Amino acid sequence: MKSFLILILNSFIIFNCFTQSNNSFQFPLNKNQQNFLSGTMGELRGDHFHMGIDIKTNGKIGVPIHASKSGYIERIRIGSRGYGRALYMNHNDGTKSVYAHLSRFNNSIENFIIKEQYKTQSFEITRYPEKNKFYFNKGELIGYSGNSGSSSGPHLHFEIRDSNDDVLDPLSYNFIEIKDTVNPTFEKIVFKTLDINSRINGGFGFYEYKLIKKKNKYYLDGKVSMVGNIGIAIYAYDRLDLMPNKNGIKKTEMFFNKIKLVSNNIEKLSYNETSKIVKYIDYNLYNLKRKQYIKLYQDDGNKMLVHRNNSHNGIVNINNDSTHFFQIYITDSYNNSSELSFYSNNKNDVVDNSKKIIFNNSNISVIDNVLELKLDVNHKDYVEILYDNNLIKNQFYTYKTKNSKVFLLDLIKILPKKIITEEKEINTQFISTIYPKLEKKIIHKDFELLSKQNILFDTLYLRFEKKYDSINYQETFSFSNKNDIANKAFNIKLKTLKKYDIEKSHVYSISQDDYYFIGGNWKNNSIEFKSKLLSDFTILTDTIAPEIKSIKITKDELRFKITDDLSGIKEYIGKINGNWILFNYDYKRDLIFSQKIEKEKPFMGNFELKIIDKAGNVNMLNFKL
Repeated sequence: MKSFLILILNSFIIFNCFTQSNNSFQFPLNKNQQNFLSGTMGELRGDHFHMGIDIKTNGKIGVPIHASKSGYIERIRIGSRGYGRALYMNHNDGTKSVYAHLSRFNNSIENFIIKEQYKTQSFEITRYPEKNKFYFNKGELIGYSGNSGSSSGPHLHFEIRDSNDDVLDPLSYNFIEIKDTVNPTFEKIVFKTLDINSRINGGFGFYEYKLIKKKNKYYLDGKVSMVGNIGIAIYAYDRLDLMPNKNGIKKTEMFFNKIKLVSNNIEKLSYNETSKIVKYIDYNLYNLKRKQYIKLYQDDGNKMLVHRNNSHNGIVNINNDSTHFFQIYITDSYNNSSELSFYSNNKNDVVDNSKKIIFNNSNISVIDNVLELKLDVNHKDYVEILYDNNLIKNQFYTYKTKNSKVFLLDLIKILPKKIITEEKEINTQFISTIYPKLEKKIIHKDFELLSKQNILFDTLYLRFEKKYDSINYQETFSFSNKNDIANKAFNIKLKTLKKYDIEKSHVYSISQDDYYFIGGNWKNNSIEFKSKLLSDFTILTDTIAPEIKSIKITKDELRFKITDDLSGIKEYIGKINGNWILFNYDYKRDLIFSQKIEKEKPFMGNFELKIIDKAGNVNMLNFKL
């Protein structure tokens, strides 16, 4: 009897271990070896959160990728951008996994998708195979690593999702292949005045401090004085063992006088929220420094779930002369943590702008609902403000620094048209105020703009200036709202003075002296398009066809480099004897390369390649194989 019970117990233990082993996730490559990451979940990538983790492949393409858990392929996606070649796997237990930037799939999937591509005559394709058509046990080969899509180098992008396709932190599954004993790093902190009456070091705006590490704690590189409603943002990152990459911070906490004010923990991310990173980071600082400063406060329009545990929206309110104590903790997925602590008061006899961030060379800047004007300290104590109704009012300076008088204007009340100083008249370029919850259409002599309800995160004070380059005969429609990115796209119509070839002319955005194709539809002398960002737009005419350069031409493989100097490649079509050929497209290398449906059948006959750019210019290449 005793032996029988022992046998039953052992069988239960073996079954339970097998079940747990089968239900747990396996690392998708190089199992039981130390692996390294180039990206973690929640990492800030400019205009989106990074979903999942990026696993390095030592610069190699073709590393075997294995199913992290048993399940079936529910989606296959191939695109020239984004995730490139990607597999989406369902594990029948409420979890899913994603494998992206692959170079090729398991043979059975590869053969299936090539047939589908030839059937639809399209390189880019999405397919949802019937359930269990491609079923894999945990650890079975499903594909090979690559550099496809918008990847910046060979690696595997790996995600774990729940049944709603929300992304979970893969590092919370304690993969032994990843080692992290390194504490996160604080580098800088920024304090921001959140209304017209708030002050930092006696002044208004953004103030940045470097952080000094002493005995595993961080401190400010100077004293700070604050009063009113203050927002805090940090530039911080995490590193893993033996790796220089700057990865994301999972958890951020802030205590104000030992009371928890902020607790942001990125445990789960929704694709519906990833574009809202423009509210999670300080977009003014990102545009200036190209670095992502995490805001520890919620400003207007920020409804992200990561902030749901915060008190007072993370805004610090200081309204007395006491000394206040701050503690900020950052923690990674392996519970390595760092602490920043400092004191502040609101005692400031003179304005100290040594830490103030300067965003432009103009003496005018707009921060949220406030216009800041800086004039020489010897200027008279007031300026004249002209409003739309031709009303003129005197505005006295708000405070004085060693070198300047600072005037602060509340834009919530009324928009100034011009500011008249001792030396000149300043056109503020304000057109209108747009509120998030109201639809508004603006009709201007140079443009029209439709902002639908809930397009904006926050109130927008639209500023605009039309410029004309008489040397290059180029019109520029300049919106001074580059930090006011929207949740959804505006409808915009540009009214032109020039006559354009409407078949070849389109809207381009201008950024750092480069042009980016947007498109648009012509109607009379106006062109209509959509954009989430109000920046500088121009209209350019592209009449030059794309270029084709032969790289490799054999009866087994065809490779070409295709480029276009302005509008960009829209479409390419290759045929032999009138029959469509599959060409894979690697836009990063401007390369297309053939893939046969019948591997043994040589390319023979009359070959033609047609390349079309986004302006409709065409180049043809014909030869006999």
